[in-house]
Amino acid sequence: MSELEHDKLLKEVCSREIGCGLYEVKIDGISVYNYIRRDCRNRFMSEFGRGEGIKDPYVPLNERRKSILISFWHFIEIAFGRIRANNVIRSFERIEFVNGSYVDKFTDPIVDFSSINESFLIIDPGRNGRHLKPRAHQNNIVYPDVIYWLSSRLLRFKFIKKRYIRENAKALDELFIKLNKAFPEYFIDMDGITRAILEQSYIRYFYRCLFKKLKVKRLFAPARGSFMHMIPAAKLENICVFELQHGVTYGESLTYSGYIDPMFSPDYFLAFSKITNPHNYGMEGDRIVEIGWAFEKYLTLVEGQDSGNSVLVISSPEISEKMIVVTSFLASHNPSVKFSFRPHPNEVLNEEKLNELGKYDNIEINNNLENLSVTLTKFSYIIGENSTALYEGLNMGKNVGKLFWGGLQSRYLNEDDKKYFFTISNNEDFKNFIRSPKGIKPSRKLYETFNKRAFESIILK
Repeated sequence: MSELEHDKLLKEVCSREIGCGLYEVKIDGISVYNYIRRDCRNRFMSEFGRGEGIKDPYVPLNERRKSILISFWHFIEIAFGRIRANNVIRSFERIEFVNGSYVDKFTDPIVDFSSINESFLIIDPGRNGRHLKPRAHQNNIVYPDVIYWLSSRLLRFKFIKKRYIRENAKALDELFIKLNKAFPEYFIDMDGITRAILEQSYIRYFYRCLFKKLKVKRLFAPARGSFMHMIPAAKLENICVFELQHGVTYGESLTYSGYIDPMFSPDYFLAFSKITNPHNYGMEGDRIVEIGWAFEKYLTLVEGQDSGNSVLVISSPEISEKMIVVTSFLASHNPSVKFSFRPHPNEVLNEEKLNELGKYDNIEINNNLENLSVTLTKFSYIIGENSTALYEGLNMGKNVGKLFWGGLQSRYLNEDDKKYFFTISNNEDFKNFIRSPKGIKPSRKLYETFNKRAFESIILK
């Protein structure tokens, strides 16, 4: 399926959502379809082979239980203490090891290089109950695990769910009728959807209590799909919500496309460079503020060792099979070139994929737990399809190739960007790419320098 077909499908989903009135169904003033929207969209896209392939890492039960207990203690301290925080930061799930500690490259530098460090608390979601240490700003970290554990456990009391269904029967019936009309392609799990909405309502309640106790004024977070459930809690407490850009979006997406519900949208979108297509980020243009890239200061402390003619291959779950086929072909036809295959941090390669890559002595699996920007400093040659990392490579002056081969269909943020990339459609193109000296193509600046004044002016507005 081409990217144009992908975009067309998502536009079709968004049209159905609005046309069938899914956003009109409200419980307690909240348009509850937003709670299940991403899952519904992903289910629809999966019917056409374009769903997400993201999986959480395996974490032992004892480790998850320990995180819940620590989280419980954190909330006890907040409930019975005098802790206050003008600024709450919800960090990204994937934190990375940089200069001796684990950091969130989106939020930790903002804390370090602005005035929000005068009064802040970081909600560190971890990944499936795993919280990595040593963690930057450890003394200001709160684990939210107990919120999700308690919200799911409350559903075990059948009388609670029955009462919820009874009190909101009309709205739920309306939602199911509209869902069946919007998505006749697949079965609508009414019980599962009811559970999901009820669980989200508990999560909203707990976060609202937390924000009220802390007397929060601002909420910061990257990746709206990860923290969307927190936004209504903040809005109900009149807290200003700021989303930090976490990547480039080429077109339609599961997170940002379609109807913009004010109750589930940030007040401002803080970008690391000028954005000419605000629709791609689900925002109105006047709500996007360019603040630059604070993590750049962290990278000045990192010394990368260039890996010669090794090629970094950037993959992601939805294209990993195609990337493995192309990488294997290149490795077999270019035995003197070493390839470092980097899976997306949210993907665990299965045995079949590992075995395929393992057939070639000149392919290694890159450590995707290392910060990507640190990894990029070690390579002069980078190839991939549509990852933000390709633009980051340009930002560092690397030779970057976009793949149009084996079913891979690269895109550009704009047509003018073609001059910065090498186009790789076959093995001859690749050989030309690997023989080209560094700097033969112009570099493109993806990140602007962090503008503290712009950041401070918008948060204090």
